[in-house]
Amino acid sequence: MEQLLETLLIPFLTSIAGAFSGWFFGRRKQTAEAVQSELDSIEKAVTIWREIAQDLKKELVEQGLQIQQLQTEVSTLRRDNARLLSELKQIKKAQNESANN
Repeated sequence: MEQLLETLLIPFLTSIAGAFSGWFFGRRKQTAEAVQSELDSIEKAVTIWREIAQDLKKELVEQGLQIQQLQTEVSTLRRDNARLLSELKQIKKAQNESANN
């Protein structure tokens, strides 16, 4: 019986103890690797968002310049339109005066 105990029970208990310690210490390593992987993913996401923000900032500046150009063009067109309307009124007034004479 004692020999059976030595040949079966001791290797069985040793293998269980080894498996438990492997699981226990492996779990810590696995958790650390998971955290590192998560941090790497977050770092990549931050880099992508930073690039997108820089692109959007550049586009915003370009659109601001375009808005200024369009505002200048609108002002010029309004002045031209007002001048043309004034000339048109003068022409109509001259035509009415010559038609009445």
